[in-house]
Parts: sequence; C-alpha cells; structure tokens
Amino acid sequence: MPGPRTGLPCLSCVVPALNEHDNLALLLPALAEMLTQISSVWEVIVVDDGSSDRTPELMNVFAGISGFHYLQLSRNFGKEAALSAGLATASGDVVVCLDADLQHPLALIPEMLERWKAGVDTVYAVRKNRGDESWLKRVGAAIFYGILGQGQRVRIPPDAGDFRLMDRQVVDALLQLPERTRFMKGLYAWVGFKAEPILYIPAERLHGQDPFQPLSTDPLRGRWHHFVLDLAAASFQSCRQPGGVARLWLWHLPGHRLFPERA
Repeated sequence: MPGPRTGLPCLSCVVPALNEHDNLALLLPALAEMLTQISSVWEVIVVDDGSSDRTPELMNVFAGISGFHYLQLSRNFGKEAALSAGLATASGDVVVCLDADLQHPLALIPEMLERWKAGVDTVYAVRKNRGDESWLKRVGAAIFYGILGQGQRVRIPPDAGDFRLMDRQVVDALLQLPERTRFMKGLYAWVGFKAEPILYIPAERLHGQDPFQPLSTDPLRGRWHHFVLDLAAASFQSCRQPGGVARLWLWHLPGHRLFPERA
C-alpha cells in the first residue's frame, strides 16, 4: 500500500470534447489558472471526438499556448475511445479526467490531489444526488448499477463517472488492457488499486446539450445500447444463478469484452 507522497507532481488533464466550443472557451483558461497553483508542471489534453462546430479553430489557438495539447480524432468514435486516446497521450505522474461542459467542479481537483498525496491511487467523483435528472434516467441508473453490483469480483461504484484523478500506475494498468471497445467505468474498477470517492454536485451546463449519448445509432457504439438491454433482460435469471452476471460479461460482444477474461 503506497505511503504519503511528497512534492508537486506533473499533472495531466484529459478532456474529451464533442462540439463543446463555447464551454471549452470558458473551461480552459480557468483550468490553466487552477493547475498553475497546484502543480509546477502540467498539461491539458483536449481530445476532439469529431466535432463539427468551431472547436478545431479554438483549439488551434490554445495548442500554441504552453501546456495545451490538441488531439483531433479522425471521426466521432465515442467518449470511451476519446478517453482512451487521451490517457495514452498523457505523460503526467497524476492524470485527471473531466468533461468539457463545466459540470465537473474544478475546485475538487486540489482536494483530489491532497488525497493522492496521502497515498490514495484513484479518487473518483460521485454524484451526491440525481435530482437534476429525469425520473426515467434516475430509475434507469438505479437498475443499471443494481445489476452491475451483483458481480462478485469487480464492484463498480454507483453514480461514479469519468471525473477522477489517477496515479500513473493506474493509468499504465488501464493502457495495458487489450480491450478495443471499452466500458471505462468497468475497467477503472477492474484494475483495482486503492480508491476513494469524493462527493460532488454537478453544475449546470452553460452551453449546448450533452453530445455523448449512450443510446447511439453509431453501429460501433450501438453495441453498448444492446448490451444494456440484454443485461437488463438477463438480470432476473442471473440473480437466481450464482455467477450469472459474471458469465454474462464473457459471452456478450464476441471480441469486445467489457472486462478482461482472467483466470
């Protein structure tokens, strides 16, 4: 178990973005100001997941500013792929993943870093409540995380998202996994390490709508839609069969396992 860490680490921030020009114009200056206060060396990696707005023009400007990097994907691959590309590019001792929509409070990052200094490998943000969501989304999330919670080997924390701080060894472990079509929330849990939650209330989105829709019509990302439906349909049977949910991970999506197949 790691002990206390000293010194100021090199800190990387990975920001996946799809048509977030207006939000990025506000986020990036605020993020740079905050990072300068908590780290001597930092970088911000914006991963453009096929934006059709003015994001490229904005990022061409920021890419000329020290500390900012712009990774433009050849098309819209989805948030999981964008996160993976950003993690593969990040070079920091500590890596923070956050959304571009300003709903993840930057004020939490210094507190996350303090927990890392105390020896925690991953600090993941958990929504304090879902009062800002529709009842259908709240019910769906409760059912989804309830089903996932049946697993015996891997526990995915309910209401935890991609907003998190990870030690370099956690990032390296994620990058070594062979999955190409990824369910990042599952992989975060799979690699283990010492992890702690931190509660937050998401801020209101200032501009636009969430572009990363889980029920996508894209055939590559649409598999996740079908997986959720199949998982819900199989839940009652798997509840009666020990290990049913664990077996479900392995037979669904041939060639695209959500969790690595380990002995």
